[in-house]
Amino acid sequence: MRLVRKVATGDAASRFKSMQANARVIKNYRHKLLDTITASIKEAFADHHEQHQYDMLGYIETLGWIYKDIIRIKDDVEPLFPEDYELTPYMVKAYHRTLNETLRKIVDSNPEAQVLLELHAWIKEYRVSMKELEIPSAWLQPPLLDGKSQDLIEDYVKLIVTKLDEWTVNLVRQETSKFQWRTQEPEQADDGQFGMEGVVDFFQLVNQQCDLALDSNQGAVLARVVNESAKVMRRTQQEWLRVVAEECRFQQEKKPEEVPGGLVEYVIALANDQLKCADYAEALSARLEPLVSAKYKEVISGCLNEAIDGYLDVAKQCTSSLVDFVFNDLKLATKNLITPAWYTDNLLAQIIETMRDYMSDYQAHLNPSIFDILVEDLLDSFSIAYLTALRRSASRSLRMPGAITRIQTDIAAAFDFFTTYKSPEELEKHFEVIDMIVSMLSASSQMVFMDFWTFAKIHGPQLPFVEALMKARDDLDRAVVGDIMETLRRKAREEGIEDPAEPTIMVSWKAAHHLSPAPLTPRSRLQADRLAYCPIYRQYQTSQGYENEQATTPKEYERSETGCSNSQNAGPPCTVHHSILCNPQRDDQSTFALSAPGWVALLGSSDANTSILWNWWSKRAGYKNGRRSNRLSSGLYDSMCTLGVRVVLKLAAYFWETYILWRLMACVKKKCLTLSAI
Repeated sequence: MRLVRKVATGDAASRFKSMQANARVIKNYRHKLLDTITASIKEAFADHHEQHQYDMLGYIETLGWIYKDIIRIKDDVEPLFPEDYELTPYMVKAYHRTLNETLRKIVDSNPEAQVLLELHAWIKEYRVSMKELEIPSAWLQPPLLDGKSQDLIEDYVKLIVTKLDEWTVNLVRQETSKFQWRTQEPEQADDGQFGMEGVVDFFQLVNQQCDLALDSNQGAVLARVVNESAKVMRRTQQEWLRVVAEECRFQQEKKPEEVPGGLVEYVIALANDQLKCADYAEALSARLEPLVSAKYKEVISGCLNEAIDGYLDVAKQCTSSLVDFVFNDLKLATKNLITPAWYTDNLLAQIIETMRDYMSDYQAHLNPSIFDILVEDLLDSFSIAYLTALRRSASRSLRMPGAITRIQTDIAAAFDFFTTYKSPEELEKHFEVIDMIVSMLSASSQMVFMDFWTFAKIHGPQLPFVEALMKARDDLDRAVVGDIMETLRRKAREEGIEDPAEPTIMVSWKAAHHLSPAPLTPRSRLQADRLAYCPIYRQYQTSQGYENEQATTPKEYERSETGCSNSQNAGPPCTVHHSILCNPQRDDQSTFALSAPGWVALLGSSDANTSILWNWWSKRAGYKNGRRSNRLSSGLYDSMCTLGVRVVLKLAAYFWETYILWRLMACVKKKCLTLSAI
């Protein structure tokens, strides 16, 4: 039995081994084939990438072999395999996956901007081509670059901005360094105009980037590039404005030996360059606008127009600096205008010769368009300097009528000088304001208003300026000037004369001296009291029916034993008091708190002692009929103006007027109609 079992076991074992030897082995040919196909596709992409590893643009441009392979697969390879192999879908998906991996590597390698733009365009073309090959979108998953191919445009724009910033920073650093150190003269063209190299280089860069953006065939891409380029332009303009202002300040504040020479030449060169930049920007706009739709045309036009305005602003700053160089040399001469030295020295001849010397250099090296602007600026600056001299002239410093003749001679000489650069018709309009001022200066006290009216209709009232002119006339004393100004203020208020809507040279003059209307600040507590009580008294005057009555001038009053009376027309009660309270004749250099007519009105009463005191004081001070006599002995006047007398008179004026005001308010409450109650 054991032998039988043993034989049986051996037979079973041999039969099992025979079954193993004859068993069918699973070959996996299908999977091996597909894996081999996948590896072959990856190898093809790797070989292609290696061939163009230093030329990514060439790599992208030659990716058309993918379409050829897909066509060959559909036409020649697919019929050789069973249908259940689904070879075409498998191979198309393999091509797509491998292509996506390759494109990711390219994007991650920080390629050039043109590569990004070309890649974005090729991906759009890839979608269209696959659709034409009737490749279902389900085979092309995931989309290339995860469907974020538009991010390539953002990356492209960022790269453009980064590169443009780098190039511009380096370029501007070089140009500003040349401008600040000025070790050599700026370049000079055949026509004699100064300039620098950076302008051409910068706009070559900008045009290159715009041409790349045009290759994308996307208006949005071009608009973004133009917008970023315009921002770079504006930053460059701001840097130039800062450098010019700083260098001009150094030129004026530092000693000549501490500042490199040649600033004038370099400012001229910069002004010329800014005009070239504006022309280049305008040409760029004209080239690009027809290539895009209306939507992006507006964006491109707006960005470049803003950049053009910035270039013109820098050019304007340059012309202003060139004019400042002229008047910095003329600082002493213009300061002495309308001073005693003005009557003896021929200051305007010196001013004109200096301007002529500068203008000859400017005309030889400046662009003609900028030179025309410079002439306008110089003309404005000269007018402002002369108007300033008239405005700051000391009291009674204009010796009439000789001063009028001298002013007319100055203006005639300046007119002849500027006719070299402008037509007489244009100059007549510009010098018209000074002619009006001369007319006001030469008019009699009764006729000043007529000339003022002509002046005010064009340039606005300008009352502080006119008052300074009237005070500068030596043929008008303080009281007459006060009468004139009171009339002008009243008429200007009644007629509603305001500053003109269109700016004139007087507006430029006020802006140059920061003369804006300031809030009324009383000079003393006494004047504050006057200002506080004037509206109350006006209400009282209106209630009594005197609102249309005009206050008679102090010179019409004659002194009598019984007080202050008007020999011609008594007028309403309290009219004199009201005119003095609301319109005090004050002056910064005045010795007394009130003018002489003011003392007549305030001291005028039935008190004989007051009358005697006034008569004595007016004789000693040289006043006659409310005016100070020109024959006053300077010794007597000086003795009256000692510090002690001035203090006493000011204190007396304060207490006396406080008392008068208090009694006046009591009178108003009781509705008194005469001064006797006060």
